[in-house]
Amino acid sequence: MGASKKTTNRIFVSALNALRYLIIPAGSILFAFLVKRNADIQTWGSVVNFMIIVSLVHMITHWSMKEFSLRAFSKQPSQVTQINTENFFTRLPILLIGFLLLAFYFPIAYLPWLIIWLTGLFLSSSTEALCLYYKKQLFVTLVEFILIIAVCVMIIQNKKINTEFLVQLFSVQQLIKGIFYFAYFQKDFRIKYLSFEFSLLAKSFPLFIIGISGMLFSKIDLYIINWRMDDLVTGKYQILISLLLYLQALGGLLIMPLQKVIYRSGSRLISKLATQMVALGGMICLLALPVLYVGLPDFFDIYVSPDQILLSGLYVLPIYYCLPIIYFLYAVHQEKKVLMINIAGFILNAGLTWLLVVPYGISGALFSAGICQFLMLIAYIGLFLRYRKK
Repeated sequence: MGASKKTTNRIFVSALNALRYLIIPAGSILFAFLVKRNADIQTWGSVVNFMIIVSLVHMITHWSMKEFSLRAFSKQPSQVTQINTENFFTRLPILLIGFLLLAFYFPIAYLPWLIIWLTGLFLSSSTEALCLYYKKQLFVTLVEFILIIAVCVMIIQNKKINTEFLVQLFSVQQLIKGIFYFAYFQKDFRIKYLSFEFSLLAKSFPLFIIGISGMLFSKIDLYIINWRMDDLVTGKYQILISLLLYLQALGGLLIMPLQKVIYRSGSRLISKLATQMVALGGMICLLALPVLYVGLPDFFDIYVSPDQILLSGLYVLPIYYCLPIIYFLYAVHQEKKVLMINIAGFILNAGLTWLLVVPYGISGALFSAGICQFLMLIAYIGLFLRYRKK
């Protein structure tokens, strides 16, 4: 009975984690639809510029402290409050640097709102490890859901949607979320543990590099389109690539409950699991991509060609085969090799996108992203075969 209850709780927590990680990108897609309905895609594209730059700066200020903190919590469970407080105050100087980066990039008129936006993200990300450690996913998911509904209502009710209004709205949303999370976990932030342990930044630097390289690889095409193309193309591509990343994320959620099994498994089971995952990914693509082909023109006025749908499949599918292999490589302590593949993929994707996006638009960006995903798949398989023989 006890084992059954424990299994049920584990499944419930995993389901909440999955729901939480799905609801945030789903909210972004819903916002895009409402902005398109009340204004146009160009307006959404102009806001994407703010969203992705603030997201990048936030990635820097976060410094992969969630992953680092979780490891520290598991090793020293009696010192969770001290570890969390030290991590929080140690990252405060990086937050100030983040404000300066925003001031350098954006017009000064937007800076107060962007500071609010980044501060909210900083506060909420400072509680991520606590949320997972204390298994408080239900509270976090409810807050996310309520705020998404509130933002949708504000967009629907406002008759004059423009860039300034959306920046203000998203800034307030993030600040409210950050304050809620910080207040909920306030017992694990204690002023008596205030210190600036800069050695923590050095210790967590490898995790930071892995995290930011992975993020840049998956989004560098969007950053380049934002830099080189107009708001209309940026808005369209952001919606399309968000939906494709959503399909990729399903692979991560499906394999999440199997992480511990993978870490203890041999190469034969990994090969079998990778084959099963890519077959499942193929089924998802066969079901989802025709829906995108039919639905994007109706809901977003985005018309995609059959070639673009095929390129989308090339972009989505490889990750399903790669994920079990990547976890296997982590298990045999090959994080540096994974990092090198990520960096190589980032450089190649950036170069190809830069060359192809102006003459070929969205098709050029999809081709670049898809080819890079396929080449990374080959690299991971080669690395897996090498270590399987050891």
